[in-house]
Amino acid sequence: MKLKSLIGFLPSWRNALLALLSAVLLILAFPDFEIWFLAWFALVPLMWAVERQKHCVTACFILGWLFGNVFFFGTCWWLAFAPITYAGFPPVLAYSLLFCVTSVAAVFPGIFGAVLAVLLRRFGSKAFLAAPFVWVFTEFLRYWLTGNNWNAIGYAAAFGGARSVRPAAFGGVYLVGFLFVAATSFLVWLFATRNSPSRARQAIITTMVLSSAILFFFNIGSRYFDNAAEPALEEGNGNTEAEVIALQPNVPMSGLTLEKWQQLRRSHVQLAESALAEIRANPHSALRTLRSTVVIFPESPMNFMYEDDPETKEFINGFAAKNNVSVLFNSAEPDRSNGKFFNSAVMVGPEGREVAQYDKIYLLPFGEAVPVPFESFVPAFVGSFSYG
Repeated sequence: MKLKSLIGFLPSWRNALLALLSAVLLILAFPDFEIWFLAWFALVPLMWAVERQKHCVTACFILGWLFGNVFFFGTCWWLAFAPITYAGFPPVLAYSLLFCVTSVAAVFPGIFGAVLAVLLRRFGSKAFLAAPFVWVFTEFLRYWLTGNNWNAIGYAAAFGGARSVRPAAFGGVYLVGFLFVAATSFLVWLFATRNSPSRARQAIITTMVLSSAILFFFNIGSRYFDNAAEPALEEGNGNTEAEVIALQPNVPMSGLTLEKWQQLRRSHVQLAESALAEIRANPHSALRTLRSTVVIFPESPMNFMYEDDPETKEFINGFAAKNNVSVLFNSAEPDRSNGKFFNSAVMVGPEGREVAQYDKIYLLPFGEAVPVPFESFVPAFVGSFSYG
């Protein structure tokens, strides 16, 4: 009897397959496949599975959890490389730990499935119109509670060119994701109302209007914003071309002595100065006319302690002043109140002194900080930082 009761809370195998199909489609929209346009309709099978399973909210949560687990595991499998290669973890253990992590991240798509099921039972097929809002809410929630929002659906647009990410200028990755899920929602709504002529006509009209608005935004609208951005670069010779060079030197994860570290730092400086010299020597470079140039050092391979290391402070201040640039870099900055450090981003200006500092607020649980109940007996994998 108990077994039958338990089975009653599980989704049907057909609906489970639909959820897994959604996960596969969305995996293909991310690296290494980067078939980004699949993100426009990858969630269709998942939403339809929830529609078919809406009589049981628990089963819909499980559908979302299945989708999330497969998607996050399929796009973050590479996280097992470091513990296997550098910490000597057996592959079974490393992938088991990864499964634990993806299972936690999958809770949030699970919440999406459960909430959507409740809305469908209460409002019928019109509830699909609320799906983009629910999805963005769960992505926000994942970030607020875990400090991590890797592979939010909107990031798939990064592989579709400049116009695909244009909405991010106004609403970040969440607005891009909202548009993806909105397109999916209307497809599902249209299919759900196919047997009701009046609702079908309403769905078709609404879909056409919103599709036209989206097309306008991505085409005519993007051209307008492109043109509007040009005057900002038109100083001096009227050149409107901008050049960006990003450098990420290879830094070994083991066997790094002080001598090798100093050699790598010298190499990094040489690469940056060479790039700056090449751009400034180009008469057609927009960099020649810009008032401010920013050099960004890599996030983690070249670790700095700007405040507590006089040599590092002298080095970065000197580099900024010598090259007349601002330097943005990550640094472990002291938190004097408890003897720990912040995971910080520091900006040093062309005058050779610190002008801004941001201390990371949302730290990765068990990676950058251990939650208070576990702090006394669970180590952090990266560092035990203070919250900014």
